[in-house]
Amino acid sequence: MEFKKPCIRNDIVIEIDLDQYRHALKESALLTEVFDLHQGLIDLRAPIEFKKGTLPGAVNIPILEDAERETIGKVYKEKGKDAALKKGFELVSGPKKEILISRWRDELSKNSRSLIFCFRGGSRSEIAQDWLKTSGVDVNRIRCGYKGLRSELVNVFNQDHPLLLVGGKTGVGKTKILAEFAQSIDLENLANHRGSAFGNYIKSQPAQAQFENDLAVFLYKRRAQQRILVEDEGKLIGRIYIPKPFQQTMAVSPMVVIEQDLDSRIQNIWNEYISDQTIEYGRSFGSEGPKKLLEYLIVSVNKIKKKLGGQLHKEVGTIVLKAFEEEKPELHKEWIKILLERYYDPMYIHQLSQKKDRVIFSGTFSDVRAWIRSFYKT
Repeated sequence: MEFKKPCIRNDIVIEIDLDQYRHALKESALLTEVFDLHQGLIDLRAPIEFKKGTLPGAVNIPILEDAERETIGKVYKEKGKDAALKKGFELVSGPKKEILISRWRDELSKNSRSLIFCFRGGSRSEIAQDWLKTSGVDVNRIRCGYKGLRSELVNVFNQDHPLLLVGGKTGVGKTKILAEFAQSIDLENLANHRGSAFGNYIKSQPAQAQFENDLAVFLYKRRAQQRILVEDEGKLIGRIYIPKPFQQTMAVSPMVVIEQDLDSRIQNIWNEYISDQTIEYGRSFGSEGPKKLLEYLIVSVNKIKKKLGGQLHKEVGTIVLKAFEEEKPELHKEWIKILLERYYDPMYIHQLSQKKDRVIFSGTFSDVRAWIRSFYKT
């Protein structure tokens, strides 16, 4: 039998048999305590740690900034733990200590059931808890820290998650249909990427760990559902890797397929990638918006240059440039049509042929939407 690990707040220690836990995650008191009860979370780690991944919904109010953390790390290596701890108190003493306590108290006032955490549940969260208590505020901390809780979130992927996949050619509206159902998880939204060579947004993608944490919490919160609705995806969404156990579940899950005519799909893609993006790039870059949008499209076309072949790549690139030079947005529909007919559609038809045994329904957008509604009512 694997060891038991106490891993929760200072005043509530829940013994979790990790071996049994992996097979009975629905009964996790820890995840229920942290995520089902909608508590606030304050991440005390340094900004550089926070950016690499945090607990969903956490606010970063670090006890140490990046440079301070680095300084203490050097002291720890050279002189040991006691010297490092002393240096830490020196760095956060005086006015900074009072500012930190004030910021923590302001955040805690928004949610009386908030939790604080650091990396392992050690000195940083213990010190913050003690300072707050001295100031008259009792706060609970996650004793296993971010590291311990993340390991349990990752175990969520090892549980069975019944899925219903939504498939269809590029531009049929798969993401749109997900947005209509509370039973869905939008993987592309979590990854901040549309899942193709043209999928980048202006804002960069989250860290891999952040994507996994967010997805794990979504899955845990939807554990009682009949089937979770997700888009049929590959292994990667941009640079984000879908966890292997979840990939394996997707690979054997039933699928519904949306079918739309070519002209409708071209219009959908034009709306999202040209019309909407023109507005978004204008907001972000002002007068430089068109130039930045052109650069984004050219980079995206270049990503699939080898797959397109030299001649087709040149043809598409020429039309993209012409649309901007002549300031005729409608021209973009020409290269969109070329890519659909000669690249994306053939690729999808091949992929779907390998999944046809799992397709349980296909039809127009309206037909599939109605079918899904009926499915969740039964």
